[in-house]
Amino acid sequence: MENLEIIFESLRKVAWSFLWTGILAIICGVLIFMYPNLLSMLVGLFLIVTGLTSIIAAKKVKKLSKISLKL
Repeated sequence: MENLEIIFESLRKVAWSFLWTGILAIICGVLIFMYPNLLSMLVGLFLIVTGLTSIIAAKKVKKLSKISLKL
């Protein structure tokens, strides 16, 4: 049961990462539509934040995934 809880906790961390990435993508898309001159700056910002969010989510999942499977 403990392994299952670890898996669900890891999935929650990844789900939050996808949620924030999606929200940021929508905000960047609306701002680019409104202000086309900001395209390169917003795309760069989006990529930086997405990369950092992915790294943080990966570290949290790795921390939680200390599972020893006995087959």
